[in-house]
Amino acid sequence: HLKTASLYLEAKVMELLALQLEQVEEQNCANCTGCFSRYKEQIIDAKNIIEQQFKKPPSIHRLALMVGMNGTQLKAGFKILFKNTIYGYLFEYRMNMSQNLLHEPSMTIADVANYTGYEHQSHFSTAFKRKFGITPKQYQGNILIKI
Repeated sequence: HLKTASLYLEAKVMELLALQLEQVEEQNCANCTGCFSRYKEQIIDAKNIIEQQFKKPPSIHRLALMVGMNGTQLKAGFKILFKNTIYGYLFEYRMNMSQNLLHEPSMTIADVANYTGYEHQSHFSTAFKRKFGITPKQYQGNILIKI
């Protein structure tokens, strides 16, 4: 009975050590780009697809299929390569575009919302304010004041 208990304890210690090593490897891997270097071209292709289809972007699953990866690999690699999630990148892309479009005097806020892929102007205004701290209307007003 004592020998069995000793073997059991030794097995549990080994299991804990293995789990600890696995955790350390995962942390090291999450901080490196080497694991995803072989997928770099595919991840860049995914970014390009997002930029081309920003109005109606594909789901992550569909995007992953389009570039020949699985969704988990794509999400992790995208975050490492571009320091942002896929949807975070899409948000930033749309907001930067909208900021530039608001400089155009002929563009209304509704036009900018529609052009950047927002179905509702109110959703666009909320997103813009979350990003820049002011509404699109206030932003346009500030541009006119500076001119």
